[in-house]
Amino acid sequence: MTTASEAQIKFIGALAAQRTQALAANPAISAMPVDTVQQASALIGLLKSLPVDPDPAMPEVVAKAARHGSNSRAGTCSTCNNPVAANAGYWYTKPIGGFAEHHKVGECPDPVDVKPEAVLTEGFWKYDVASYVKVYTTQNGYLGGKVLTGNGDWVYSPGILKLLRRSEPVQVTPQDMIAEVCIRKYGAPLGSDELRIKAAEYGTAHSSCMFCARPLNDERSDPALGGAGYGPDCANKYGLPWGNVKITK
Repeated sequence: MTTASEAQIKFIGALAAQRTQALAANPAISAMPVDTVQQASALIGLLKSLPVDPDPAMPEVVAKAARHGSNSRAGTCSTCNNPVAANAGYWYTKPIGGFAEHHKVGECPDPVDVKPEAVLTEGFWKYDVASYVKVYTTQNGYLGGKVLTGNGDWVYSPGILKLLRRSEPVQVTPQDMIAEVCIRKYGAPLGSDELRIKAAEYGTAHSSCMFCARPLNDERSDPALGGAGYGPDCANKYGLPWGNVKITK
């Protein structure tokens, strides 16, 4: 049989170190052989089934979280609002979504008086003169955030929701957001002749909509048939006329 790998032996040691109390109550487990890959795999599975030693330094708010662990990066304690150095405390998932850091029990300095974090919901948010964030729900049920780039694209940004919550954000309407995207992505104001001409020229060149990339196969949308160069949905969304629209400059 194949000899147990070095990685398996190291993993067994790490699991055992987290379960000293359970192993002390079950000495037969510690005596199990780990000479082969099969024996090591069996022991790993058994160790995973044992309870982890309680951590007296872990605050209750962290222990109750769905996921938590030692913080690999610095952050701000969710209780006292003071900095937590990397690997000096914990991280955990918050009920409202996102992650937070926390000091160990008894290590919180005097609390820093800060404004409460904003409660975020799905939608579009603005937190300074030209910074926009799209808040959405991920497949895991948590909130995620994408930032609007200078090119008008939405790009996922880890940690942006923490910044957003602490920046007194203002929720903006989808229509306001479309207007901002028009300027950044298409270089023309919402509903303007300039935007209409750009969309019509794009539709003529590509036989597809500049906004949604769908093919233009309706006589009122297809420029080759005298159409606008975009469909009715995008016409309504971007405040443009639809139908037999002649390209003029």
